[in-house]
Amino acid sequence: NQGTPVDEEALLRMAENKEKRGRWAEAIEGFDLVMNTYSNGAFFADALHGRGLIRYRLFMFDEALSDFERTVRDFPKSEQYEQAFYMRGMCCYWMGRDEEAISICTDFLERYPDSRWAPEVLFSIGKQEYNQDNYEMAETNFVAFVEKYPGNQLADDALLRAGIAASKRKEYVRAVGIFGRMAKEYPASRKMAEARFHQADAKCELADFSEAILICEEIINKYPDSEWVIPAWGRKGDCQFGMG
Repeated sequence: NQGTPVDEEALLRMAENKEKRGRWAEAIEGFDLVMNTYSNGAFFADALHGRGLIRYRLFMFDEALSDFERTVRDFPKSEQYEQAFYMRGMCCYWMGRDEEAISICTDFLERYPDSRWAPEVLFSIGKQEYNQDNYEMAETNFVAFVEKYPGNQLADDALLRAGIAASKRKEYVRAVGIFGRMAKEYPASRKMAEARFHQADAKCELADFSEAILICEEIINKYPDSEWVIPAWGRKGDCQFGMG
């Protein structure tokens, strides 16, 4: 029964299994085989999109973009369509086409606000805005992320980035508030030491040296293995110097 949909699916699953095992080159060959053998097959979109995702992981962004563009163009009703739609933006981002990346991701959220991929896309927009030094928009998007997805695994990171974006704009009072909110809502966050350091930094900018010292001491004592301990010692010294 060579050439049946069952055979086509078998080839696809073999390629996907190689992908799961990290055998990227073999997986790409497997996806190519599916597409070359069954050019009008039921699993062509799966193979095309799968190849695009592997190429993306391998930093082959131009080739990955081509696969995602084709998926969006030729398979608008496929299960892969939504992810391929926004992955075009991710490829553009890594290729330095920031404005195009933000445009694609914003368009995605307008079209598919309830998509399973929406949280990832909104977070990505915040990062892209931040990297373009659009700190006000970055803060807005990161705060919006937390408001909409408070239980998401990236929520604490979003608040951290929102606070840093506020500090970049010298909005230190608001930054302190955001970092404080992070400590209250996500106390077990692995990024807490970093958040507390940036909070201390903002306190220094507000000349609240005594409070900044207390925060630095908390970092030193509570997170002794953190990479932020040494910066905390340095900031504590700066505060003590600033107090005269």
